[in-house]
Amino acid sequence: MASSATKISPIDELRQLLTSTLRITVNDGRIFLGSFIGTDQPMNILLADTEEYRIESLEAGQNDREPSPGRFVGQVLIPWKIIRKIEVQETAQPQPRTRAQPNYDEYTGMNMNECIDRQVRVFVDNVHAGLLGKEQC
Repeated sequence: MASSATKISPIDELRQLLTSTLRITVNDGRIFLGSFIGTDQPMNILLADTEEYRIESLEAGQNDREPSPGRFVGQVLIPWKIIRKIEVQETAQPQPRTRAQPNYDEYTGMNMNECIDRQVRVFVDNVHAGLLGKEQC
């Protein structure tokens, strides 16, 4: 009897992970924590906004050492051959980063759209009045 559950292709599974934060442990003990942005043909993993952490083995006499802080490495391509473990840290889409909009009301008594409309009207009036040269248009 055939299963009624729909199968998700491996490509679709990878697409669902795009922009998720992955924690990748490699053979030499380093850990990369970054945003998954894709793979290449041989399935090497591409991460953006990545930090690298070194996990040093605790040998005799080194128990009092602090773990090394992370190092920002930016965009990295991690070869699949050295990957030991991949963990998904988050699956939700991150909120887009936006700059805080200035509060025009505080300075002008108008909101942003009113300010823009006023600037456009002044510009158009100046063009019609011949106050702006061709190099300023």
